[in-house]
Amino acid sequence: MKRTKPLFLIAMLFASLMAGCAQETIVITATPSPAPTATPTEVPTPRPTPWNPTAPEAPCEPSDTRSCSVLFVLPRFGFAHWASRLPRDFEEAGYEVIVASRAPAVVNSCGGGNSEMEVDLQLTDVDVEDYDAVVFVGGSGCQNQWSDTEAHRIAQDAVENEVVLGAIGCAPTILAYAGVLEGAQSAVCQMDAAVKRGLDYSEVLEELGAIYAHVGITRDGLIITARARSYQFVPGILETLNTQ
Repeated sequence: MKRTKPLFLIAMLFASLMAGCAQETIVITATPSPAPTATPTEVPTPRPTPWNPTAPEAPCEPSDTRSCSVLFVLPRFGFAHWASRLPRDFEEAGYEVIVASRAPAVVNSCGGGNSEMEVDLQLTDVDVEDYDAVVFVGGSGCQNQWSDTEAHRIAQDAVENEVVLGAIGCAPTILAYAGVLEGAQSAVCQMDAAVKRGLDYSEVLEELGAIYAHVGITRDGLIITARARSYQFVPGILETLNTQ
């Protein structure tokens, strides 16, 4: 019996130590993996809201601030034959149409129709402040005005003097070469064939800093541009004149 007691005490001490070890918990803290970062995507240029202009019902009445006259800037030859109806549309709205060109007397149309417009004055004689609006007309001859400094001056003067400026068909490219469409939305006619170094008209616009608008007509400030044959072009100019 004397030998049993020490053995009993040793057994009790060993059991106590084992119990203490069993209660000790080892905690391992895991470091979470970083959340994946999304690759930023390029935000596309927003397209302009479709514009459906409405021409004023009342004809233009001359006043101290309005001459009721529109200047047409035509190339020396080859304006688009469908543009021959545009002067009539303005005249029905009470506007006089004045034609300026480098042609000496008459500008002939291209693409059929055998239309012509009589020239009233030369480009060098144009003072844009005499008119409520200035309109550039497209056609095969518009490319000749890409390097025409007088045509560019007229477009630049219109912007500087806050005169409504319009261009239809391929003519918006003339405004781009004049430097007045940089950063501006612009419509233009579409061509399957390249017109310059493999570029079509919309790409010519973008090369010169304009933003090609995938719409038939658009307005950026006082500049109205439209595709060929747009029946909204004249109402767009008239609405802009009426809301100046």
